[in-house]
Amino acid sequence: MLEKKSYVWICHPLIAKAIWIAVASLVSLPASHARAQTSDLYIITEAESLAEGVKYTEGFGVFNDTQFPWVYHYSMGWLYLTEGELDDFWIFSVSMNTWLWSSKERFPAAYDAANQKWYYLYFEGEIAWYYDFESDTWHLIEGVPSRNSSDAMDEHFESLASTSRFLSMAGFGAGYDEIVSVHEQGIHNWLNEQLAMEHRSIYDQMVETYPELEGAVSRVDMKVFHEILMKAMLTSEDSLRNKVTLALSEIFVVSSQNAALRDPRRLFRYYDTLSENAFGSFEELLYSVTLSPVMGHYLSHAGNQAADPEIGRFPDENYAREVMQLFSIGLHRLNIDGSPILDENGQTIPTYTNQDITELARVFTGLFYDHSQNDALNNLTYRRLVKRGNRNFNLPLVMYEEGHDSGEKSLVNGGVIEAGTPGLEAVRQAINHLATHPNTAPFISRLLIQRLVTSNPSPAYIERVARVFQNNGRGAYGDLAAVIAAILTDDEAISPVNGRSGRMRSPYYRVIHMLRAFNAMDGSARYNFEGTGRLAGLNQQPFQSPTVFNFYQSDFQPIGAIADQGMVAPEFQITDSRTMVKYMNEIDHILFYMRNRYEKFNSPGFVPSERIENPNRFEGKRSEPYKLDLTDLETLSENPRNLVNRLNLVLVHGQLSRNTQNSIIRALESLPNRDSTFRVSFAIYLTMISPDYIVMQ
Repeated sequence: MLEKKSYVWICHPLIAKAIWIAVASLVSLPASHARAQTSDLYIITEAESLAEGVKYTEGFGVFNDTQFPWVYHYSMGWLYLTEGELDDFWIFSVSMNTWLWSSKERFPAAYDAANQKWYYLYFEGEIAWYYDFESDTWHLIEGVPSRNSSDAMDEHFESLASTSRFLSMAGFGAGYDEIVSVHEQGIHNWLNEQLAMEHRSIYDQMVETYPELEGAVSRVDMKVFHEILMKAMLTSEDSLRNKVTLALSEIFVVSSQNAALRDPRRLFRYYDTLSENAFGSFEELLYSVTLSPVMGHYLSHAGNQAADPEIGRFPDENYAREVMQLFSIGLHRLNIDGSPILDENGQTIPTYTNQDITELARVFTGLFYDHSQNDALNNLTYRRLVKRGNRNFNLPLVMYEEGHDSGEKSLVNGGVIEAGTPGLEAVRQAINHLATHPNTAPFISRLLIQRLVTSNPSPAYIERVARVFQNNGRGAYGDLAAVIAAILTDDEAISPVNGRSGRMRSPYYRVIHMLRAFNAMDGSARYNFEGTGRLAGLNQQPFQSPTVFNFYQSDFQPIGAIADQGMVAPEFQITDSRTMVKYMNEIDHILFYMRNRYEKFNSPGFVPSERIENPNRFEGKRSEPYKLDLTDLETLSENPRNLVNRLNLVLVHGQLSRNTQNSIIRALESLPNRDSTFRVSFAIYLTMISPDYIVMQ
């Protein structure tokens, strides 16, 4: 029996009259109709999303945590429900041509406010029924969309909050308008569109902005690197490629901590190597990284020479070690689900030995910088070139056969490269052997999942992605586009349910998220933001890792509850009281101090003394202050709850807890009469430093 209840609405009088609840007794149901499947609740929406259904019917919107107790009516505006639970929702029936109201505790009973009737809903696979109490009759609900793979996928993104969360995994977050646009487009369509976009060279983008740099002899200021990269992260349409590229940069690490690489032109050449291969073959990516002159310098295999024991010369083993340990097969043998394979004593089994490193180092002998276009160097012997040390970071490394060890080489896991194999072919065979090693699929899959979705993917999640790595469904191995799609569309990514899901947002990307969400801009639209160097205090800036092991290690376990549960939290390795205070100060600096400087800097007639007018602007002109575009938020600032709801949607993806929301609202309500910009900035600040935001579930 459902007892009769009354609900009071403070809203338009017509709606107040229409919304009343009088529930008749539930009749006995057939055994087959004993239970409704709530997981299929939304299959009776009219369009791809509830939001689309609203447009077609000019009716109500959806109740969810980001809006409740407010609900939007297209003709009457926002309405406020004074009584009810947070689990209230509306669903649209195509057959009945009406919106039905229900909640978790009442569903599958649903109320038709327009006709003042209660119905009982039943779902069985793709078939849906409703029970009419007045006529004591079951009716088939027609017009249920077919649930093919793309439809089923888009059903998980019915809410804007889910779309917002997806865009933080697949990109750098998004502003409200972009979230709405992608939500209407459909995640499946957006993802396919992103994967189909052609690679756009970031090196070329730099040259387009600063043509004088391409032929410059002197080293270029790193401000140019920050500027061009910032612009790409904040404005580029191919946000997925850029996000994956930066994820790869934390696996295939090079760093401007090495003095020779402290030049944007060299770093952007390497960025393009990763970006161009981000959606291609993993083997081709690994091969391109191996021949990158930037990697060749960073891990010192450029200029490697065949052994000569008589003079005590042996190949450098640095790259040979790291290409196995960090870039392909890892330290220990793995099952397909990423779990370690154990020996009879319960111990992990190493994937390679020191002898394997020594043998692989021989493969990389003879590689050096390409000087074929330099007449002064082109005719020099390999040994002479290596001794001179001239570098060329514009072209891939080439093989100088006279410096290559042409003997037979043994590879890990039983591979062999025959004696006399040409040097570059030997490199190709070695890379193929590592790329197709049984460990590579689960090892790389786990690392990519950690960078994009969650720190502790389940073994089943890793296995699902690793199997796509092994076969994209069309027989291709190592198809990174298919792997990225599998990672982002897996059930564990879309609807995390276990207590091990989530990850700490790394500090640099928190800042980028805020800047992108609110369209940060400086006065000259150059994105050479003043104070970018301050971000170094967060212990993370792209391509500035202290070591080849990245800013943090994938298996880092902070002492305490996380380690006690056998979990990892990589980003915690660069998190301490100092970096947290610096992060909070940086958010404050951007929201308050920097905006004030921007307003002063760009006021009419103001010419700041510190602005250096230098034609060679990449060398001399200072960075500029910048501000966030808070115009839309300022219109919401009079109602703290509306403002917090919007920030919850855009920044926290609907995951801001009720306690945190109420704390921010009380803080806003306690403010003295301040301008709307200050109120909005204060709300953003409190949201950005909240644990609900910093740890993304």
